Amino acid sequence: MFLLLINNINPLKTYKMAKEEKKKFIKLGEKASSFSCPTTGVSLSGNKVIELTPTLAASKKIKNALRGGHLEYADEKEVTEDLSDTPAMDRTFLEGKTKAVLVPMAISLLTEDDEEDEDDINSMKKADLVDFILLKNEATE
Repeated sequence: MFLLLINNINPLKTYKMAKEEKKKFIKLGEKASSFSCPTTGVSLSGNKVIELTPTLAASKKIKNALRGGHLEYADEKEVTEDLSDTPAMDRTFLEGKTKAVLVPMAISLLTEDDEEDEDDINSMKKADLVDFILLKNEATE
């Protein structure tokens, strides 16, 4: 009976739910005067602050910039109206990306509840990847 109780609790899902509640924002770090990531469409300069969405957080370039001090997390009080400049994940933007860029984006949006797994994502055609990413972004908004 004790084992049944433990199996019904999913600490990973509980952790993800708690983690999803708080939004994160990024800005330029002290080591940079500007930053751009062509795969995600992010461009930062000056005091601009943008939301760190799951798609942006999955970008290797953004991860490396955060680790290297070129980007840093912003406090809530630093958040400005620049949030409107966060790149839109619309169909046109995504269709301009290669499949090699879309696959990691789609994988970063997978959850435990999805029927798809990484192998399914890797075998999808580009048009299906675009649809999947748009669908997942709508669900998180």
